[in-house]
This record gives sequence, C-alpha cells and structure tokens, in this order.
Amino acid sequence: MQLNHDTVGSGDIHSESVIHFPFGIPGFEQTKDFLLSHSPGKEMDLYWLTAKNDESVMFSLIDPTTLNVHYEFVLSDEEITTLQLDEPTDVAVLIMIYGDQNASHHRRATDSRVNAHLMGPIVLNTKTRLGLQKVLGDAQQVVTIRESSL
Repeated sequence: MQLNHDTVGSGDIHSESVIHFPFGIPGFEQTKDFLLSHSPGKEMDLYWLTAKNDESVMFSLIDPTTLNVHYEFVLSDEEITTLQLDEPTDVAVLIMIYGDQNASHHRRATDSRVNAHLMGPIVLNTKTRLGLQKVLGDAQQVVTIRESSL
C-alpha cells in the first residue's frame, strides 16, 4: 500500500510501521490502524500517526521527556491485555501536540504556539505494535514537569 501525504511524504506502508489501536483513539474510534512515522528534528524528534485508510486523519506526537514531562501511571489489567504487554520495557509513551487554533490574528508568525495534550498520552507496545490512548482523568495520576537544565 502507498502513502502520499504533504507532511510525512510518500512511500510504501510496511506492516512494521503500522500500529493497531483495538479501540481506536477517542474521537476516532472507527479508525484502528495508523502508520507511525518519524522525523528527527534539530530541537526535538517528531512523530506522525496517520490513519492507514484516511490520510486526512493525522496526529503529531513527541516524546514527553523532550518537554521534561515524566509520567507515572498504572495501566489497568484491561489495558495490559489490550496491549498484550509482557515487559514494561516494551512500552513507549508519546504525547500529541497541536497548533493553537485560537491564536490572535495580531500575533507575528514567529509567536505561533504549540500545545501538548498531557492528559492523554499515547501508549504503545513496541513489540506487538498495539496502542491506546490513556486518558488521565484521575487526580491520582502523576505528571511531573521538570525545569529544564538550560
């Protein structure tokens, strides 16, 4: 299968690039298979999660540690089963980022803002290529934002 997208480029979709979300992503429950692509950047590595069958559905992702965000949460037994997770080392956590759609028209282009969806990390099993979005609505979950060492 071929992917042709303005942002992530074009090329063949290989099975090892496809992440299956058994329950979809909230708001996109009918979309189960996504292509995960990566683009190393100067300041941070960017990832794109593009729906396999609808290239208009695409999410920008980053490693949360890039922003000094460190998660501590427990996956439920159901989530562990969904991910077919055997080893904690097989987990990758990414967060969605998005542009500020409500930015003032008076701002300069260099003042554009990027927001991160910290309360809904994407959790992936890197071995089974299964994923889910973990919604952190519980105040008992810990998200630590550490000051940069710069």
